[in-house]
Amino acid sequence: KEIINASKAISTPIITAHLDIDDDPDFARLVKGRIEKTLLGEISEYIEEVFLPDDCFILVKLSLERIRLLRLEVNAETVRYSICVSKLRVKPGDVVVHGEAVVCINPRENSKSSMYYVLQSLKEELPKVVVQGIPEVSRAVIHIDEQSGKEKYKLLVEGDNLRAVMATHGVKGTRTTSNNTYE
Repeated sequence: KEIINASKAISTPIITAHLDIDDDPDFARLVKGRIEKTLLGEISEYIEEVFLPDDCFILVKLSLERIRLLRLEVNAETVRYSICVSKLRVKPGDVVVHGEAVVCINPRENSKSSMYYVLQSLKEELPKVVVQGIPEVSRAVIHIDEQSGKEKYKLLVEGDNLRAVMATHGVKGTRTTSNNTYE
């Protein structure tokens, strides 16, 4: 006889994701990187404007060390793709990859605003571009179960989009649960 207060947006949606290989901490870190939202600002050393006499552009230098430590499947080409498909209205021809850690963005001047304003707004929005992970997931935590004497790893994912978590490579979709009644 209890009435359940089912709200559409619950305050703490948590998805429990069991892993295909649940006894390997490195595999757990790898899957965590695939699920957790990673922004360009978190994996870049700097994002700066460059003004030359005949040209101006934005340089993004990726921190390869941080990418390696976080076990992310990200490189300059995937970052270029993420920038092109984001809502920044940057065309693929305007984004050039130099080497393995530098991405150069040459924005085009539009009729509404000057080149300086376009550069400023791009510099402000670039750190918020999602380069890997599920945009609705704010964070993922590796949980260690020590019930049967052996360490078993699973992920506790904070956020929505149960379907994307279940479809992630390395997650056992049949044993993935969410505390959100709408999912």
